[in-house]
Amino acid sequence: GTLAGNTTGNTTGTLAGNNTGNTTTSNSGTTTTGTTNTSTTGTSSTTGATTTGTTTTTGTSGTTGVCIQSDIPTVRSASTPLFTEVCLSNVVVVGANNAGNATQDGGTQYNGEYYVADNSANAIEVFKTKYEAPIDDPTRGNAVNVDGITKALPADGGATATIEVAGINLQITAVGPGTLPTPKTVSFADLDRNSPNVSLIGSYVLVPAGSYTENATDPGLQFHASNGNTYQDGFSLSSGGNVVWVDTYDLGKGAANKSCIPGDGGMPDLSAGNFKAIFDYGLAPNGTQGAMLLFADCADL
Repeated sequence: GTLAGNTTGNTTGTLAGNNTGNTTTSNSGTTTTGTTNTSTTGTSSTTGATTTGTTTTTGTSGTTGVCIQSDIPTVRSASTPLFTEVCLSNVVVVGANNAGNATQDGGTQYNGEYYVADNSANAIEVFKTKYEAPIDDPTRGNAVNVDGITKALPADGGATATIEVAGINLQITAVGPGTLPTPKTVSFADLDRNSPNVSLIGSYVLVPAGSYTENATDPGLQFHASNGNTYQDGFSLSSGGNVVWVDTYDLGKGAANKSCIPGDGGMPDLSAGNFKAIFDYGLAPNGTQGAMLLFADCADL
């Protein structure tokens, strides 16, 4: 169109749904004098030299499949974390059970399970099923970006739900070496499997030093018994008043430092406390859902 002199302008904007934006602008005017009228609805008219013109512009805005930027505490405190797209930026891997590679690991590819934490030691689980396409597995100490869908396990939420980031379109992108956060200072009672301090669920913590009783045959962490052998996924520590579960299996694969765990499948001696772990809800081998420590790395002793 041709636009000269003074014009009549109308602007209309429409945003449809969440993904498409259209903007239409029309300008037309036929005038001879110089009077200006402006309405409160956003339409202005100006009279001037005789001119006729029309200009129309159509554009599309909105993006599909881009994660909603979020921090870890927001993800954990969401009232409905099920199937919510999320992006965690520049978080550090504090525990990793790598997915493995079917060609490099003798045909075996595991589920990938990672705990990432922000610089305040708030942590969240990232879970990749072995049926998803391979990724560049992060290892402990890597800074990564994570895009995926937040879920609660069990799916109905509940008081002992585990919050994780998963999904078919899960992406884990390394952004370079990271710095492990300083773990949170807690009391032994905060970590009790039956009455935990729920504000610490999903945290990277330092178990206080002490003199605890270690039970390497705790039935809650007993995986199964066969042919006279009993298999444990972890052990419990007791202060005499509080009992804390320590899972040593779930993050046992991959590049984690397991030098402190006996080669015969026994348990490390952590009866003196003073070690770091991830504190989260989980499903114990005996089917009990409760709070437990995930001991990720012998470097945390």
